Amino acid sequence: MESSKGSAWTEHSKAVNRAVLRGVIAGYLVYLGGSLLYDLIKGTSSLSPLVGWTIGPLFVIAGVAFGFFTWRRWKTDEREVQAKVDKARDAEGCDPEP
Repeated sequence: MESSKGSAWTEHSKAVNRAVLRGVIAGYLVYLGGSLLYDLIKGTSSLSPLVGWTIGPLFVIAGVAFGFFTWRRWKTDEREVQAKVDKARDAEGCDPEP
């Protein structure tokens, strides 16, 4: 049982690490898009308005979509880890932990 716990913990750690990295990337995309739009509104952007008003919202939308994907993928990874733990417990005939 210890090896399955260790394996589950490793899988859980990997899922969390991937989710955190993806979350940082999603946040950065939103930040980039927001800062492009903010600079355009302030009038300090060096980009043409057409390019800025096209790319800024696209970055924000991409960041939000990637954040949603990250959350859904993390939940799926967590369910898979829990299923592995449950399967290992059933195979070994152990009672579930409280």
